Amino acid sequence: MQGETWLSDGLHPNDYGYRTMFKAVQAAIVSAGSK
Repeated sequence: MQGETWLSDGLHPNDYGYRTMFKAVQAAIVSAGSK
């Protein structure tokens, strides 16, 4: 995937980038909570 897909200005995440990060963090929290 190209950086432009995730980063609006090459450095800061756009909505798609934030959504992708949220899903990864959410999965990690749920996984940690089930141990």
